[in-house]
Amino acid sequence: MEYADVSDYLRDLGEGARQIAKRHRNPSAELIHLAEAIVRLTERDPQPLLADMRPKIDAELATLPWSGPTAEPDLSEDLQNFIMFALMARDITELPQIAEQVRRTLVFTNDVPIQAFAGTDALPFDGHAAIRDLNAEVLGQDAAVELVVNRLMMTRRGMDEQPSRPDGVFLFAGPTGTGKTQLAKAVSRSLFGHEKLIRYDMSEMSEAHTVARMLGSPPGYMGSDSRDNWITTRLEAAPHSVLLLDEIEKAHPSVWTTFLPAFDEGHISDSQGTRASPSNTVIIMTSNAGARAYSDSLPDGQAPDPNAQMAKAQQTLRELMPPEFLNRIDELVFFQPLSQEVIRSIAEHRLDDAIDDLAKHDLEIYRDQSIVDFLVDEGFSQECGARELLRTLERNVRGKAAWLEPGRYKLVARNDSLEYEPL
Repeated sequence: MEYADVSDYLRDLGEGARQIAKRHRNPSAELIHLAEAIVRLTERDPQPLLADMRPKIDAELATLPWSGPTAEPDLSEDLQNFIMFALMARDITELPQIAEQVRRTLVFTNDVPIQAFAGTDALPFDGHAAIRDLNAEVLGQDAAVELVVNRLMMTRRGMDEQPSRPDGVFLFAGPTGTGKTQLAKAVSRSLFGHEKLIRYDMSEMSEAHTVARMLGSPPGYMGSDSRDNWITTRLEAAPHSVLLLDEIEKAHPSVWTTFLPAFDEGHISDSQGTRASPSNTVIIMTSNAGARAYSDSLPDGQAPDPNAQMAKAQQTLRELMPPEFLNRIDELVFFQPLSQEVIRSIAEHRLDDAIDDLAKHDLEIYRDQSIVDFLVDEGFSQECGARELLRTLERNVRGKAAWLEPGRYKLVARNDSLEYEPL
């Protein structure tokens, strides 16, 4: 929708927030007050809001109960940022994009699977935009991104055979440092407008009894009353989310089997009989199992065969995990080792991000291509993927910048390190 006037946009926004607060079964106090505050603003000043209204906007936002027993941290942080940006918009042409950001936050921060704005039940999923954005964020894994987006396009449009199942069940496998966890986070942001993860470190569940950490102990046993970290509790609180099971291969096999009903029928029950549905959830598991297939040495002059490497990695997973578990996974997604060319692109992007961050601390940093060369030379590791590169960057760029006084500097490569020279 095109808005000719900021007040029209705010009026629609306020009405949308009112609808959600009215129709959501457990509307938060923050959401109700948000709707009221936005409507008060439009009623008091119907003219387009300009930057000189900042004190009035601050005063209105200060009336919102952002803290206290009913506060929701994600809601307060995201809505304050988005609403302030929306209210302070100078360029009318930006309003449709701002409206979409606010709508994403309102709907998914509060887990409202209802008709919210423009008669939609859920946010439209633009597959082409998702592929573009995910490839820009997770470099060198185009095939993995395409597999994930293909599945999500089908489920988000309601074309899958079993809508009660999760929107996707994926196993991301491959060498460490290749972007598996990063892609899971990026998928969450692509779907929900912000990072919304329910995350479990499966390396902490290597014994059979540790399943109680996710589903609770039988009644009468220690831990049966500690429900906050149970998967049923967390899914009830955030049914629209990405459930990330990190390093799944390190969990005990009995822990794996607890997920079979979730993968197959779209429900999971805890020790108290409470059932939760992950039907609006994307489940992503990560694993380094099979990584050796990508690092085994080859005869001199022989180039690696990606298909042979993938087949070897698949065989490793089949030997490790039972078929009833693997058969319930929608996509086995294999991540390729990062080439030196990809590492160079990552170094360029992350270095520029670091320089932008340092500018917020009154540090104006200049660099040339030699800095990227240094980071690649020092940080490229086939075994560690991008992790060694990021450690090298943090140690040499961000770490040394922490000692600088505000000013202008040139980053130079000298011997085995990077140094800052004042300008």
